[in-house]
Amino acid sequence: MAAPTFFRDDFSRIAILLLANCLHVHYVHDGDYTYICCTEHDNPLLSGAYWMIARVRTTTGHLNLGETQFADGNRDFDNVATDPASLNYPAFSLEG
Repeated sequence: MAAPTFFRDDFSRIAILLLANCLHVHYVHDGDYTYICCTEHDNPLLSGAYWMIARVRTTTGHLNLGETQFADGNRDFDNVATDPASLNYPAFSLEG
């Protein structure tokens, strides 16, 4: 499946809403998901364990924010962003 046709600014706006306090944002498209990786670190490496990662379902070229999940089920800055699709994404509610 081709990457969704979004403008990078759209992802930046979503990252700001979902992942506040980010200095750097890294995006990965994989199948039906887009992974938004965010860090507060000044000089980040993808292999550093200081990323907060959100997985958003992207179907028919649209982001489904209601289907957003966070790595490890939390918004902690403690993940590695080298392969965000391999992380655990338990259910998470944006309302709660």
